Amino acid sequence: GKKVVSGSADTTITIWDAAPATSEPTLSGHGASVWSVDLSIDGKCLVSGSSDKTVRVWNTVTGFCTRAFTGQGGPVWSVVLSKDGRRVVSGSTDGTANVYNVVTGEHELELSGHAGKVWCVAWSLDCSRVISGSQDKSLKVWDVATGKCIRTLTGHEGDVRTICLSPDGAMVASGCSDKTVRIWRLSSGSCKHVLRGFKSGVLAVAWSPDGKYLAAGSSEKFVQVYGLDSKECEKTFAGHSRRINSVTWSPDGERLAAASTDKTIRIWSFATGECEQVISGHTGLGVYSVQWSRDGERLVS
Repeated sequence: GKKVVSGSADTTITIWDAAPATSEPTLSGHGASVWSVDLSIDGKCLVSGSSDKTVRVWNTVTGFCTRAFTGQGGPVWSVVLSKDGRRVVSGSTDGTANVYNVVTGEHELELSGHAGKVWCVAWSLDCSRVISGSQDKSLKVWDVATGKCIRTLTGHEGDVRTICLSPDGAMVASGCSDKTVRIWRLSSGSCKHVLRGFKSGVLAVAWSPDGKYLAAGSSEKFVQVYGLDSKECEKTFAGHSRRINSVTWSPDGERLAAASTDKTIRIWSFATGECEQVISGHTGLGVYSVQWSRDGERLVS
């Protein structure tokens, strides 16, 4: 992986060359903090969610905003593109998740049912389901064809702040303010594992590309990696001076990148634990979202 994408409280989105750590022109247009970014598989389309209550779609080649979806009743905390790149789902503090068609500009669905803020969203691999995590301590699985909730996953004792689908699409991991990560079977909604050992709420989770590890970031200022066979913390990556807001693996699984409230992104070698780069450049309250491009060529923040 050579480039990274990050979203920041300084209202901008930045695409970075990971080696060397230089940035391409920033994407500007949001009127408030950018909490979440996601990049299409081909790297040509980027979506972002912001406290300005909008979801924006960007052409990464030209740097232009091609669509701005409005209508959320609160800040947009999470955005994720479907695998086919045609739709984006957003999670908002107004308690809803919304599905927009990136191609036509249509607002396709409003998914209502949570009793609190929707902090995080994800797509199933076949794009037939949306998963959402909420302040109401639950995850919900939604049928995109009907807009109905087909399953509610309960067990957490605090806000569900982050979710991530396993590479094979069979499971979803959720990080919570109750200081645990839960692994759920998507087909049944049953909880397979509970990962403990965190001293503060979990704000970011990411599966390794081979599905063998789960990286988690929290207010503890470091990233912990759990082996899913051992169910134990096997590696810890330190260096940030403030909480971890986002974690992402390089597509080959050889490196981890984390975004922090300390306004930096750190990239570590998974094998050695060495911090290979510290990327700075954002201002504001910190870096809240970071993602490797699928081809491993860029990072977006």
